[in-house]
Amino acid sequence: MIRCSDTGCPSRTHEETPFFNVSVTMGEDRELCENPMKIPVKQFECMYCGSPGEEVVSRPTLGDLVARQ
Repeated sequence: MIRCSDTGCPSRTHEETPFFNVSVTMGEDRELCENPMKIPVKQFECMYCGSPGEEVVSRPTLGDLVARQ
């Protein structure tokens, strides 16, 4: 799962649903030429603040715990 790397972003503070922009390569028949699952997470750009995405870890980070308080 991907989330915005900016802890102050509305998508991280649960004010907005996370959405990202990413460029993908398409062939002349509009077929995907690359698997979106293989695109590096840093290439995903948050639609709200423009920060790069980051991979969500299975356990909350210290930053997540502090942000919830």
